[in-house]
Amino acid sequence: MERRGGSEEFRNEERTVPPRAEIISRRLYDAVIFELDGVVANTVELHYASWKETFDALLRAVDGRRFLPFNREEFRLYVDGKPRQEAIESYLEARGITRPLGERLPAADAALVHDTDSIYGLAKMKRKNFVQRMESGQLHAEDGAVELLHKLVRAGFKTAAVSPSEHARRVLSILKLEPLFDVIVDANTFSEEDLRGKPTDDIFREASSRLKVPRDRAVVIESDRPSVEAGRGAGFGLIAVLAADGAEKKKFLSRGADLAIESLAEMKVKEVA
Repeated sequence: MERRGGSEEFRNEERTVPPRAEIISRRLYDAVIFELDGVVANTVELHYASWKETFDALLRAVDGRRFLPFNREEFRLYVDGKPRQEAIESYLEARGITRPLGERLPAADAALVHDTDSIYGLAKMKRKNFVQRMESGQLHAEDGAVELLHKLVRAGFKTAAVSPSEHARRVLSILKLEPLFDVIVDANTFSEEDLRGKPTDDIFREASSRLKVPRDRAVVIESDRPSVEAGRGAGFGLIAVLAADGAEKKKFLSRGADLAIESLAEMKVKEVA
């Protein structure tokens, strides 16, 4: 797989290019690649809550009552968008905490493990925490996602979902969205292809390759700045990002996005006449 170092040239550069209309045209593009977490499903919130439960248990074991809890900024900087073990190693390094790798157990045994003494133990704790949330009715599709996917499929677009999580297919299965995707890039793909997490563009390049669509004929819909910069650096035809408000829209547009929207319901699909 072809690789670059991501999109370093965009990180210190403000763009003044005006945003494009919220239209995905079949004449211009052949495929749409969705970031699963925070774009198709509300899994960013479920992952954050699961990581917080896991890392707070670790920090409490290390520092007792005086521990400083895991927070959203740490999630953004060290954890979000990375495979589980890589995320743990990144966070431990940031906090100056050392843990051995530990013993790898089958996934079926993960529910029995409450271990903050090793990297594998922490990984199993996080997996258990996330699965409990995913299977307990807390999972839902993001606003406009289902409708947009159906419109894209009817218009003849290829589609892909990307996530570093091993639970990506289960998430899509619960939401009954798996049949709407031609390609799913998940934790298994990361392992098979030796992909790197954010802020690199590996995951988007891999999706484009598996779709057999040139990157300049593909749209990428993302949820955060590292993903925007990665997608722009990889040369995708259109970069759209979900933003919380007007200030965040302006920030994303200045950092490389072509479109910044508050909901997928704003996106329109234009079929070939």
